[in-house]
Amino acid sequence: MRLLFRCVIVACVCVLAVTPAWAQNSGGLPGKEHVQAGEAYKQAERVVLLDDEVRGEVVHYQFDVPVGPGPFDVIRMHRVVKEVSPGRPAKKMEGILLLPGIPQMFEAIFLQARLSGHPVGQSSVALYLALNDIDVWGMDYGHSFVPYPSTEFGFFGNWGVERDAADVQTALSIARWLRVTSKQGNGPIHLLGFSYGGLLVYAAASADTQRPGNLRNIKGLIPVDGTPVKVPPGGTDQLNSCNTAKATLASLDAGVYHVDSSASRLRGLAALNYPNDLSPISGAASGTFPAFPAYTFTNFQASQVNSVRNKTLGGTYTVSPPSVTLFFAEALRIVRLQSVTPAYYPNRIGYEGAASRCDSDVFPVAFDDHAGEIEAPIFYIARQESNFYSTTVTSSSDVSKLVVNPTLDPSLYGHADFFLANNAATEIWQHILHWIETHR
Repeated sequence: MRLLFRCVIVACVCVLAVTPAWAQNSGGLPGKEHVQAGEAYKQAERVVLLDDEVRGEVVHYQFDVPVGPGPFDVIRMHRVVKEVSPGRPAKKMEGILLLPGIPQMFEAIFLQARLSGHPVGQSSVALYLALNDIDVWGMDYGHSFVPYPSTEFGFFGNWGVERDAADVQTALSIARWLRVTSKQGNGPIHLLGFSYGGLLVYAAASADTQRPGNLRNIKGLIPVDGTPVKVPPGGTDQLNSCNTAKATLASLDAGVYHVDSSASRLRGLAALNYPNDLSPISGAASGTFPAFPAYTFTNFQASQVNSVRNKTLGGTYTVSPPSVTLFFAEALRIVRLQSVTPAYYPNRIGYEGAASRCDSDVFPVAFDDHAGEIEAPIFYIARQESNFYSTTVTSSSDVSKLVVNPTLDPSLYGHADFFLANNAATEIWQHILHWIETHR
């Protein structure tokens, strides 16, 4: 019997020895998407973001991965990583995947080029984390690539939170697989989501609970000023969510499958290319700024007024004479963000998010079915304490939080300031880095 036992052990060791590392515990057997991603990664352009003798070389890779047969069934993946030589990442590092909001692109919010006078290591969260030995990944949503102008949106009919969450799982598995091939370890990685990406963090983590142990992709959750997946029952927020779900479902039933977000892009392009021209979107004629119809703003000012009024950035504006002051971010950064805003996104996203918060049998959705089984550590970062409620519906016993602007005071942080503010590295990013380091 003892001899038989030894033979079995030897046989198992031999099998593991000849089995590739990815097949042992990399987070999923390589499927078609992994092979395609591997080839795309090999062909990706390698852009050097920083070359420093002391801090090393930080580079950016970008590549597209098909996830279906349609022209927009694709996700764009990014990797920002420190390398010791071309194609060779530095020592074993913790990994994280960053999810932007909607309508938004990874580079515009997480990897903006620095402005003059801004410390290079604090110019973007992706570069900041990479400089501090974090292997940073990112994903752009397929619906971000629908061109402007477009008129056919029937394919958007079933595109919603569930679809995006499935794409996030694909991106996580691909990132883990490629991390194995570059000797970064084969364990799960952290998932950070900003705004709508914060909702996807919970949706992806809910699905992750149903994967077998070593195939689970998510190590920790970091929703940053994220759209809540749940709100306290019986309150105004839930009532508003139910009303939104009802109205959005009616529009879907009427064949309205998309939301047009092109105005933000056009506003940003006008501010970028014709900053001093009078803006056609201000004044009494358009009604865009009815609080001061007698005044007109330049394209550049209109971009800032829109951001301050919508609490995207902390700041103030005056109408006599028209002027705008931003408190934390450089004006050009929000203009850049707006100028690459995707033109459209699926209407179903709004319905599914509101339906989850409504928590009614009348509006059933599946992406939150296993939210109560989420046990991964959570680091909640937001402007308002109320959004903390989403963490309480999970089973996580390790929940930390950072509340930055609980009263939504315009003199304090706005929504995009979490990643565009000049002092975001010290106010926000260093806390993210510290949390990752304490959860190695």
